[in-house]
Amino acid sequence: MNKFILTLFFFSALFGESIDAIYQSAHQSMNAESYQVAANQYESILAQGFESGALYYNLGNAYFRQHLFGHAIWAYEKSLQFSPRNEDGRYNLDLANARIVDKIDMPDSGFLLSFYRTIKYAFTLNEMIFIAGILLCLSVFVFALKRLFGLGLNIIKKIAYGLIFFSLVLHLITFDQYWTKMNESQGILIDNHVSVFSGPFQKNDAILFRVNEGTKVEILVWENQWVEIILIDGKKGWIPAETLRKL
Repeated sequence: MNKFILTLFFFSALFGESIDAIYQSAHQSMNAESYQVAANQYESILAQGFESGALYYNLGNAYFRQHLFGHAIWAYEKSLQFSPRNEDGRYNLDLANARIVDKIDMPDSGFLLSFYRTIKYAFTLNEMIFIAGILLCLSVFVFALKRLFGLGLNIIKKIAYGLIFFSLVLHLITFDQYWTKMNESQGILIDNHVSVFSGPFQKNDAILFRVNEGTKVEILVWENQWVEIILIDGKKGWIPAETLRKL
């Protein structure tokens, strides 16, 4: 939290109204159970261009207390993008997801794929790059020691090759994470009973199905005031853009 406050002070110098003052006021609003006021204050900080895991987490709590579960899920998801190992954020996200009406469960992907996804999303992109780079540097260091001191132990060679192997694996996961981030766009429904249409127009005979707030969707096309989406079960269609918050 101290790191977050220091960052707020830095951004305060860039804006007319102190971000730190707004953040502290929002915290007081939360304590006073004025959750709508707190949410508006947190949103005003986001509107000034400042983002952090803690800010999105607090915003999610403010929306959750108002039973605005779509907005809460969106905020918790954004929080985990910045702080993927935040256990409180993941726990609260699970609580919010449990409130979704007609929740679509993810199909069982098997142990290996689930384990891979856990590793892939356990760290931010910058953290993955840093860890992979450290492993690669360590492997070079071990090889240098072996050559300089003439160490002929097989264990030294195995350690070096092991470090290279894990570094390459992490680099591949990092590339996959980057590719996903660049090529996949997702969003969270923030309204209930959203009609999904066969095209970017509103006609009663064009309604394909309905979805509820909190549902995570993949965004295929964003066209003016309409968005083409696809659900995890393969259903797709068009919804009004104001019913969705992009992740």
